[in-house]
Amino acid sequence: QQWYWNFRYAGADQNFGTPDDIVSNHSLRIPKDRPVVVEMKSKDVIHGFFIPEVRLQMDAIPGDVTKFWFDANTTGDFELACYHLCGAAHYKMKGFVKVMEDSEYRTWEQEASRLSAAQYDPDNKQLQWGWAWGTQL
Repeated sequence: QQWYWNFRYAGADQNFGTPDDIVSNHSLRIPKDRPVVVEMKSKDVIHGFFIPEVRLQMDAIPGDVTKFWFDANTTGDFELACYHLCGAAHYKMKGFVKVMEDSEYRTWEQEASRLSAAQYDPDNKQLQWGWAWGTQL
C-alpha cells in the first residue's frame, strides 16, 4: 500500500473497529462547516497531506500518529496531494476531497456504513487496519 491514501470513518455507530466502519481509498468525504478530526500515520516514509483549497498541510510519519482537525467552508471537489517527494511513485499519492453539505454527508455516511456492514468479512485483515482510535486532540 505504498503511495496510497487510505481513509477510515467510524460509520453510523460512531465507533471505530466495528463492521460498519467505512474504508475508502484515495477519496475523502467531509461535511461542510463541521470540524473534522484526522489521525494519520505512514507505513513507509514521510508523506505530506496537503489540501491547497483548505490551506492545510500536515506530515504523515511512520510509526507515529499525527492528530489534527480542520473544517472546510466551501462545498466542492478538491485535490489531495502529497507535498513530499516520497519516492519513485510519488505521482500516485493523489487523492480527492469532496466537501458536502451536512445533510448530503449524513445520507452518504448512512448508506456507506450500511454497505460496509453488509459486506463485512471478519477474515479480511486487509480492511481491518488501524490503531487505538480516539477523538481527543
